[in-house]
Amino acid sequence: MIGDPNRLYSELTYEEQLAYTQDIKQEILNRLLTSGVNDSIPTDKDSVTSMMKVIDGMDRTTLADRKNTIEQDNAGNTQVLLQTLAAFVDQAKNTNPFAAPETDREIPDVPVEELGTFEHVEGEAEIGTSTEDHASFDARMEEVRKLQLEQEAKELGL
Repeated sequence: MIGDPNRLYSELTYEEQLAYTQDIKQEILNRLLTSGVNDSIPTDKDSVTSMMKVIDGMDRTTLADRKNTIEQDNAGNTQVLLQTLAAFVDQAKNTNPFAAPETDREIPDVPVEELGTFEHVEGEAEIGTSTEDHASFDARMEEVRKLQLEQEAKELGL
């Protein structure tokens, strides 16, 4: 199950190293699981702690390998995207590909008489807001403040 004991760990490929260490952990776990009375799972604290550490190590290794695989896939996708963008820029000959191309054209001169007549509809030429300076705003608010003071005085009977 564990492999060739004559091969050095450093000579193994990444996948072989991963399989090798996982196989050792699996062998340790199998021996721990059957080390109880009548080949049952041991329930003493030390054995359970050892089993949980081995299982945790196996899970961490599996998750780390999965993460590495996903990151390698993403790196490939990023490389394809960068190559596509480089080809796009190269095709545009280092100019702005979104700019409208300059063309030689003349703007026609249309006499005003040919435009016809039109009439504005009510409110069409208005923006909808009035421009008010600080002084006129203060004057308008002063009148409102005076009315409020008079109303309060009447309510209080002053």
